[in-house]
This record gives sequence, structure tokens and C-alpha cells, in this order.
Amino acid sequence: MSNAVSMIHITTPNRDEAISISRTLLHNRLIACANISDHVVSLYHWMGDIEQNSEAVIVAKTQSALVPQVIEKVKSVHSYDTPAIVSCVLGESNPDYIQWVIKETTPR
Repeated sequence: MSNAVSMIHITTPNRDEAISISRTLLHNRLIACANISDHVVSLYHWMGDIEQNSEAVIVAKTQSALVPQVIEKVKSVHSYDTPAIVSCVLGESNPDYIQWVIKETTPR
């Protein structure tokens, strides 16, 4: 079993969708936990314009091997055509926390 754990940053249009996506990922044991920040101001290029919107952000933790499955699941339930789903492998971290993430994302 690999000890690589990733953090995934996902933007959503609002808190309710962020909670719904997080619950779906948790139910499927694709993530161990999700932190949601609401009322984040996002600025970005979209279709030739600079857009500014309020969004909610999910920060989820999972085994790095599960990231492709997380991306596919999020894309299947997300309301955006091109959702931001960005992951990075965690470096130095609390070993107990890493083991908890691995345990919680391992099928029972």
C-alpha cells in the first residue's frame, strides 16, 4: 500500500453543491475528508472575458492513487462544464493523519 496522499482543490458555484459533491465523494470512499470554504471570490479568464464570482471551495484529502477516480466522479456530478479540480501530492505531513486518510479511503 502506497503512503502517497494528495490534497484536491475543487471550486463550486455555492456551498450546497460543495456539500453535495463532498458527501458523494465520502460515500464512495474516494476521499477521507473535505473542508469547505464559502464566499470565496474567484477571478478567472472565461470565453475571452475576465470573470468575477463568489464560489465555494472544497479541499479534499485522499490517496494519490484515487485522484483520477475523484476527478471523474466530480466531473460527473458538477454543474460546471469545466470544473477546477486540481491536486497536489502532500509532502511532509503528520504520519498519523496520513495513515488515517489511507485507512478511510481503503474499501472495506
